[in-house]
Amino acid sequence: MNKDKQQRILIVDDSADNIQVLMGLLKNEYKLIAATSGEKALQLAEQQPPPDLILLDIMMPEMDGTEVCRRLREHDPENPTYVLLLTALGRKEEIVSGLESGANDYVTKPFSPAIVLARLRTHLALKDARDHLEDQVAARTQELVKTQDAMVIALASLAETRDKETGNHLRRTQNYIRALARTLSQQPKYQPQLDNQFIDLLYKTAPLHDIGKV
Repeated sequence: MNKDKQQRILIVDDSADNIQVLMGLLKNEYKLIAATSGEKALQLAEQQPPPDLILLDIMMPEMDGTEVCRRLREHDPENPTYVLLLTALGRKEEIVSGLESGANDYVTKPFSPAIVLARLRTHLALKDARDHLEDQVAARTQELVKTQDAMVIALASLAETRDKETGNHLRRTQNYIRALARTLSQQPKYQPQLDNQFIDLLYKTAPLHDIGKV
């Protein structure tokens, strides 16, 4: 497999022995990075590209796995990283707490190589399917935006063919509105509404203000 295309796994465990066991099991299939503390795990999770999946030990000093997972979800709720908890067999309360904090699944210690690999492959396949669907939605949304922009341009162009002065006026108005919106966006009163996306929408639709002249 091409190394550049390998999925990235972040292993988080305060035990170096456990990290070595997992690395030995996964090194031939995945790109691996590791952390021995919750704080370091959060730092690595924010790097680009982010890990595709995190193997996260629950029982760690200072910041346990449940807290790490909670902070991960708070940091990026729209695009959550898949998290598999690492926990000792029989600790049901820890598992429930970890899942409630946003983890996707868990793997028990001592590790069963077959189970670890099966769980990883299952959740990475789910991630790939989610990412593919998001890409399709984004592409379709972009197509719709382009269609809407083309309709606005066509209507504005129609006004220009009827009246050259109207056409020039439309373009001037577009630029005036964008300049005014950008200036107003610097004032606290208007900042919540006048973000870049809204200003862009104002600019694109401004030519329609005189469409009644057609």
